Amino acid sequence: MGVELIYFGYLGRAISSAYLKLWHRRLQRVARVKTTKLRQQRREALALQRQLGEVLPSINGELHRRLGGPKAYRHGSKMLWAWRPELWTLRCPTSSGPVEQSGARLMPNTKVFFDDATCALIVQQFRNDISEGFAPYGVALELFQFEGSFLSLAIDLPDELYETFAKDELIGLSGAIFAERPAGFTVRLNIKHGPNTDQLIQAHDLNHSEIRAEFDLAHLNINVKRVEKIWLDLVFETPNFNRISVTDLAFYKRPRGEI
Repeated sequence: MGVELIYFGYLGRAISSAYLKLWHRRLQRVARVKTTKLRQQRREALALQRQLGEVLPSINGELHRRLGGPKAYRHGSKMLWAWRPELWTLRCPTSSGPVEQSGARLMPNTKVFFDDATCALIVQQFRNDISEGFAPYGVALELFQFEGSFLSLAIDLPDELYETFAKDELIGLSGAIFAERPAGFTVRLNIKHGPNTDQLIQAHDLNHSEIRAEFDLAHLNINVKRVEKIWLDLVFETPNFNRISVTDLAFYKRPRGEI
């Protein structure tokens, strides 16, 4: 006998809840159930397992497809612009493995830098659990025998950000970073305008997984119409023998009046 689990709306949720309670009761009484009935329950459980095995990959695949775009990110009703770098939205077969040279490009808009030419850096892109609200993909950085002082990700922000930028707007960064061992890191926003490059810097630590940083360009003496490039550096301090997982990373722009 097959097990049908396709329900919709309030009635569907009520039926699903009742069905889960049924299996919970069966689990509690399993030692007292007769062999014939236990075999029937086993057939039902196997049918349920087969259906879930077919349904869950399809649901996960569709969620990854819908949330995989660079703009599939929301941060407040008045957000003017949002973007996730490709390393966190697209599957990249070449983004996993050893990195032998500083400045290596992981994706068109993302590079990795470090200051030890003899270290062993392993970069691994992994698929996130969409149910946790993260980006479709994350990236892990792992260093061995590292004698340098820093490891960093450099991310070029798209031209559309500063082509429409105004001084009464903020640039924000939101994400989630996990590390095996607590360590400090710096978020550095770089703005090239004409012959000059200005920086806005914030220090953070990896004792907390979620990160958020906002930058106000009004404090800089720049003409936003002359901005040629904006990029962000995530600089991790003393990363030796540590695995740092950047599970999510997204950028946004919003009016200063929301503060």
